Amino acid sequence: MCKRLATANAVSALLLRKVNIVRKVNDTARSAGILFAQGEISEFNRC
Repeated sequence: MCKRLATANAVSALLLRKVNIVRKVNDTARSAGILFAQGEISEFNRC
């Protein structure tokens, strides 16, 4: 019983971490999109 609870806690911790990473990526993409809209990533386009 205790082992199962610990596993559930570990799984939910991993899921939370995953959600945070996804959220961070979305925020980065959003701010990059905003900068792009403002024309501040013109150097980024040359690649």
